[in-house]
Amino acid sequence: MKVELVRQALKVVSGGQTGADQAGSEWAIDNEVEHGGWCPKGRRTEAGVLDLRFQLIETPSASYLQRTEWNVRDSDATIIFTMAEPLTGGSRRTAEFARKYEKPCIAFTPGQSLEKLAEFLSRYPVRILNIAGSRHSTAPDVGIFVRQSLDAVIRLLDSTAELVPIRDLVHGCGNGYDRLLMSALVELLKHVFLLSITLMTKPISPEALDTEALQPAHARVLRRWLAEAPGIQQVSLDSLREFLSNLNSWAIFVTDQAAATWPGSETMQHRTMMNLCHDIKERALAAALQGVPLLQITRLASRWLTEKKQKTVPDVLQSLGLTADTLVELPESELQRLNLIARLEEEDRAHLAKFGRLLEEDGVGRQLVSGIKAVLVDV
Repeated sequence: MKVELVRQALKVVSGGQTGADQAGSEWAIDNEVEHGGWCPKGRRTEAGVLDLRFQLIETPSASYLQRTEWNVRDSDATIIFTMAEPLTGGSRRTAEFARKYEKPCIAFTPGQSLEKLAEFLSRYPVRILNIAGSRHSTAPDVGIFVRQSLDAVIRLLDSTAELVPIRDLVHGCGNGYDRLLMSALVELLKHVFLLSITLMTKPISPEALDTEALQPAHARVLRRWLAEAPGIQQVSLDSLREFLSNLNSWAIFVTDQAAATWPGSETMQHRTMMNLCHDIKERALAAALQGVPLLQITRLASRWLTEKKQKTVPDVLQSLGLTADTLVELPESELQRLNLIARLEEEDRAHLAKFGRLLEEDGVGRQLVSGIKAVLVDV
């Protein structure tokens, strides 16, 4: 799956060595990003001659040092990927050349926050990005680390790039625009997508509609809903809230299951995997909701609520005379005595399984499932 680049003009350069260098170039090739850089005379690497698919230019010298310096010199910024600190060998020299030429440089290792890398790339106007770091013989996993990190950080940056102002969607509604309806639909979005902090934490106000923005995929869903919602009764929109919350929970569940089959998942850092799962889940839900008319979704939501009301067995908290508020006041010893956490988790799994069966048994539900899973298998 190709990433949507924050900077379409980005060029990735490297020195061609095994490990971090080649992983950076391979990432660029896979994502149709321009790549290049300097490599030693004779296209020298520790594994032999560099493959010609890497479009690097040879330096006059066969020394690794010259190409290291020239790549730093000719780039706007450098990322040094290693599996541990401190920097040693060629990675240390890369950092020294960055200081010499006063070029932005960051050393990035597993365990560091992705936000740190995103902040670095956001701070500087990077047209040419130099990827450097450990070679394969000293760090066999560094190549996977580079590709996963670049994928994740570009997705993170892309999530805040090219946002669509809500007011632009409002203007597209014509003179018959209903501000209350828009507010109701944005409230519905909050049940399936992670929106801005303002939208997620405060009631949807007229001011928010004028100043806040949405990610492109979320905006496309809202645009379809705006076109279809005027013919739907308010009570049907109300029934959507709980259904969409359940759909979101189910999508998280199936995304986590699918993640185990994604390439490189076994070695992916936990934080990186969490970010990736969230990003893929949001894209999957957006794709599914864009493909199904809102009226059909409201009818499925009504069916789900009807089936829930027919439930005769009390849930775990009800059976114990507890509520969500009183649950948090229980001491740890009481939680353990009641085996409450395990029971609630089992109840949640059963609930998600029941919701999944509803989707599979219904034609509209199967459309939603198909839309979600089509994204999950394309990672």
